[in-house]
Amino acid sequence: MRHFTSYPGHAFAVICGILSVGASDAAPVQTMTEMVVADKAPDPFRAETVTGATGTELASELSPQTVNVLTRNLLEATNVDNLDGALAYDTSVSSGGSTLYSRTAGQYSIRGYSGSDVTLQGMPLPDGMGIVLDSSLIEQVEVVKGPIGSLEGGQTSTMGPYGAGGSIVLNLKQPLMENVTDIMAYTRLTEGGGQKYRLVGDNNRVWNRTNGQLGMRTIFVGEYEHPFWLKGGADGGQKYVISPSFLWKPDSRTKISLNLSFQYIDMPAYQGIPVLGGQFVGPYNAWYGGPLSRDEYKGALMQVNLEKKLDSTWTIRTGVGLGYSDVDYNLWALSSGAPNRKVSALEYYNSVIATGKGYYEYAWSDTRSTNWNVYGQALAKVRTGTVAHEILLGADYTGRNTNGHGTFGTTNQLFDLWNPEPPIPTGRDYGVGTKSSRTLHRTGLTLQELASWNGWKFLAGTRVDAHFSAEGNTGFSVSPRAGISKEITDRIVWFGNLARTEAPNFNYKDASDKEMTSSWEANQYESGLRFNPFGSLWMNASWFMIEQSHTPELLPGDRSHYYDNGKSRSKGVEISLTGNITKAWSSYASYTFMQYKDIDAGQSFDRYAPHAVSLWQQYEVQGGFLTGTKLGLGYRFRDSSLATLRGEKIADNYTIPSYNVFDCSVEVPLPATRWFAESSIRFAVYNIFNEKYVASSRHAVQCFVGDPRTFEICFRSRF
Repeated sequence: MRHFTSYPGHAFAVICGILSVGASDAAPVQTMTEMVVADKAPDPFRAETVTGATGTELASELSPQTVNVLTRNLLEATNVDNLDGALAYDTSVSSGGSTLYSRTAGQYSIRGYSGSDVTLQGMPLPDGMGIVLDSSLIEQVEVVKGPIGSLEGGQTSTMGPYGAGGSIVLNLKQPLMENVTDIMAYTRLTEGGGQKYRLVGDNNRVWNRTNGQLGMRTIFVGEYEHPFWLKGGADGGQKYVISPSFLWKPDSRTKISLNLSFQYIDMPAYQGIPVLGGQFVGPYNAWYGGPLSRDEYKGALMQVNLEKKLDSTWTIRTGVGLGYSDVDYNLWALSSGAPNRKVSALEYYNSVIATGKGYYEYAWSDTRSTNWNVYGQALAKVRTGTVAHEILLGADYTGRNTNGHGTFGTTNQLFDLWNPEPPIPTGRDYGVGTKSSRTLHRTGLTLQELASWNGWKFLAGTRVDAHFSAEGNTGFSVSPRAGISKEITDRIVWFGNLARTEAPNFNYKDASDKEMTSSWEANQYESGLRFNPFGSLWMNASWFMIEQSHTPELLPGDRSHYYDNGKSRSKGVEISLTGNITKAWSSYASYTFMQYKDIDAGQSFDRYAPHAVSLWQQYEVQGGFLTGTKLGLGYRFRDSSLATLRGEKIADNYTIPSYNVFDCSVEVPLPATRWFAESSIRFAVYNIFNEKYVASSRHAVQCFVGDPRTFEICFRSRF
């Protein structure tokens, strides 16, 4: 595909190489001389290539499946600190609450369905890491939309069917293979008394040796935060991260990488506030906690990868990964239901609104999660006549173990929402606490072909998995996929795909009190257009429909046994705009419209926001005294949606309110000094109009609110 970047008022002549006269698609591929065009503007918010949808490097506009990319430059422009905050800029993604106190902490919903665990080189991240992973470690986030089991396999979760909505694929930072150091430090002050201080260092070193190049990159983070809702003399939160990575290139055909990271967090435990009947029932800055309410998290990652180009046809890739997390919390929060379910959820919530009092739940847990993955892939690039083929063969094995202790209880006494003082259990009796241990295994084979011919790309692939449950059961699944894209012109691409994922319904008991081994299924139908109107700006517009069936549902009148009768559908439209509008103006914008229907129950409702918008616009001054100054403007909108409990709506008038949040920033370059070659100072205001809003929610009484108006000053430098 040929791109001639053309900005309004500019003309370019780009010489790519010397082509043989009369060359056709059937002719051998010619080696072209690479030339750098000095006045071509960078694309800070658009990824040139993606790998998450196909497992091979592919121009982003030619992917047969929608992939939204959050680039490193976008993460820096918005200055988000963790993965949960970054994913707020993808309007098809929803979080089930920014908390470690959740059975699905670190898993996200995409296009109205639970996505797979966040993955790193095919390995699912351990519990909690998908929320708290520090953004300083991430080079790029690829959100692949729709079932992706043909590459990753249908995930067997300890809590239900995950993987129907899509997958979040991380690319971690790699050594830059140059001697350079970046530092960043900021101070944030939030109305209501919030404070946050953060320091990030990123050091790169390279050594040229007789046996190739060796690069090392070391990232460290130190952070302290006193949230605006924290009170009562409780300590604030702190975070520390250290991440060394290595890249060895012994020759031009071989790359060996090692990524390590260690992260520690100790913070006050926060479970949000109630939002009932579309209103903030209690105070916006409520914190139902005390000095002993803490979240403590320890996480570690290790990834080793080898890539070897054997010849002009074959490339092999292999690797091993290990992820570990230790989640320790002690907290209490407003309960989602009355003790012993003496009244319905709706009756209980109505009483909370009327009286301003509710029951509270208290819990402690000390849980360790370990995930591991081993994979091998072979990629062949061949031609048959005028058709180019990329054939991917793969095999992998993934395991996950979770074990720990914990207790959970609900008070029998009602406490006030405005000034609650319920008791928090201070001691931990591991003899009384519930002990849990569960190990799941999955192994799979992948076969995929991506064929290219005359502007067409044809994708076909399938994956076969064997799943092994903690109770000794085995389940098999087959996840096929087909996709197509057509380069109509250099500026217009049409694409479409059919994708299916399935996996066993482990961890649910059937009517005979045995573990279910039947499989849930999810099918996506998607079609869309990509259009390059001007500059390097690309618009992606797609229509999608996902249907999920054979999911576990409670048997009538039974609260512990299930049958695989669940069926639902989510459909909608996604539009994104990424790239440069002009040399100076860079754009990221995302819009999603969704409709959800519970088919077997025969009802449609807004389980997720039907309309959502996010954008970040950046303008860089090109001349004069302010040359290099970057002006940023951000906007986030989420439409109102119905509050749910265990995926079911509570009542038509129980909504999570819509919100509009505006952010802005100014980043000014500083004169070079002996010590700092490239430096800047950044001023930002987040939530300019002090909007009260729900950033994410676990359920109606545990809604995680966004920060009030926040002021930031940030220093960045490279030397």
